[in-house]
Amino acid sequence: MPSSTIIGTGSLLPDVIVPNSHFESHEFYGRDGVRMDKTSREIIDKLESITGIRERTGLSQAKFAALLGVSVRTLQEWEQGRRAPSGAARTLLLVAA
Repeated sequence: MPSSTIIGTGSLLPDVIVPNSHFESHEFYGRDGVRMDKTSREIIDKLESITGIRERTGLSQAKFAALLGVSVRTLQEWEQGRRAPSGAARTLLLVAA
């Protein structure tokens, strides 16, 4: 079975846009190669939620992370569903939503 690793930042819009529903039948793995213990739908919902908030602001990952007072790496892990925001960052995200 072929696999893909999606890594990057920026605002380039691809020529082909694949709907999130396409990924519902996929398995997701962490950087360590271990399968994530969340369902595909849970991961997709988390991605849509946090990424959507950031995209609506029009800010890059670096600028949005700085605004929240977290590292870009932390923001990426939130957007990829590996970690969840807590504390003040979570409150700011809820307000921004």
